[in-house]
Amino acid sequence: KIFDLRGKTEFGKQSLVLESILNRKIDRKTKYYLNNDIISEVSSKLRTFHNGCYEKIIVINPLSDIEEKNWPGKYYYELNNLFGNDNYLVVYQGSIKQKNKINKLIPKSKNIINVAGEYSLTQSASLISIADLFIGNDSGFTHIAKALNKSTIAIIGGGSYGSFFPYLENRNEHLLFNDVDCKGCEWRCIHEKRFCIEEITPQQVYDLTKKILAQQHE
Repeated sequence: KIFDLRGKTEFGKQSLVLESILNRKIDRKTKYYLNNDIISEVSSKLRTFHNGCYEKIIVINPLSDIEEKNWPGKYYYELNNLFGNDNYLVVYQGSIKQKNKINKLIPKSKNIINVAGEYSLTQSASLISIADLFIGNDSGFTHIAKALNKSTIAIIGGGSYGSFFPYLENRNEHLLFNDVDCKGCEWRCIHEKRFCIEEITPQQVYDLTKKILAQQHE
């Protein structure tokens, strides 16, 4: 069983290995446990930006440590412009090293803020837990959003499709990638551009955002 792992994601492989070692089934549902005090602390800090005047809160983690996995920066800029007329607070987060790069993705807008580098991992997870929607890529924060059962749009492309996503798919998760024949290349792209991720448009992400948030009213 351990050596015959073809066709399984890393999550599936590790779950099977663990079950083989323990000789029993395990609960495969992912979880991320948060302290209520930390959630309250982050909520209080966030209120200094919005004071309850926004209809919805969207948290975006736009970058990963592997550049090839990232949706083009100009697409985030276009997406932010689309958010301009909506009553949403859009919060970008990431590491301190990513702060300046994220600043370049954000047009001047009172409803879009960048808190990259300001929170610990647990505080960042708490911020995701507070949000009405999480938007990310194929990175650790998208896995955290999944463990928190958060409504999610993940612009994952096809490079690692089948390796890390999808697993235990939930109805409130939307994994976006252009289904090309070469998916699963581990981002060793042979084309002039990454068709699997660069053909996901800002308008697609915006329209899906509107649809998800509208459904939350139902």
